[in-house]
Amino acid sequence: MLYSEVPRYYTWNTSRKEWKRRIQGAPVANWPGVKSSDAFGRVYTVHVTNFECFCLRLLLHHLRSPIGYKDHKTVNGQECATYREACEALHLLENDNHWDETMMESEQCHSPAKIRDLYATLISSCGLSNAHELWDKYKEYMAEDILQRLQQTHANMTYNEHIYNEALGKIEDEVMAMVGKKLSYFGMISPQRTIENELSDEIICETNYNISALQQQVAEFVPRLLLEQKRVFDKVLGQIESGNGALFFLDAPGGTGKTFL
Repeated sequence: MLYSEVPRYYTWNTSRKEWKRRIQGAPVANWPGVKSSDAFGRVYTVHVTNFECFCLRLLLHHLRSPIGYKDHKTVNGQECATYREACEALHLLENDNHWDETMMESEQCHSPAKIRDLYATLISSCGLSNAHELWDKYKEYMAEDILQRLQQTHANMTYNEHIYNEALGKIEDEVMAMVGKKLSYFGMISPQRTIENELSDEIICETNYNISALQQQVAEFVPRLLLEQKRVFDKVLGQIESGNGALFFLDAPGGTGKTFL
């Protein structure tokens, strides 16, 4: 039977805190000694923002005769990690096509900040069945303003994990303000809030260079260095390889190759 059907066949003994089979009522066909009534069983409502409990309530209305919490997470003999996963495996959750269309419309006419606001609202209030899938699809639109800010000083900057992490941080701040919960509560990855988040844009850019491309440039440009340029190059490289810090100031007339070096 379903959880909500229990009162039809049982009564609650308040003093002993247990269910007892009904003595009075209509006989149940093919079940000798079992009687039923027209008692209505009600399961407490759960707001969708408390999504794990919401999914458990959903399972209680669809899984028959479970005997423990583990049974609610088991689908076709496979135990799921969460009630959400069990609901997804049983196809009890609606897909996110409607919200996907909403995000698609927003990215065409709204700023990245507005798209992040919309995404935060969908996560916190609309019970997305797969929030991570929408993030993967629209994360570049939600992080576009962050990329543009960095490109003001580094024109070759492209999307990277630092940029996505900053966007996630802004989204999580919105969700926290709305419902007081982190992104991980809704099945999303949470941003890395470490000292790395305090790094300046300059340092982030310095860690974003294409190492392979730079190595090719070195192989191409070093043989073209003039004698004095090569002397400076070797001095700087020697300090780097030795692990000793140093400060260099290159002073020479214009047109003598400082920029090339």
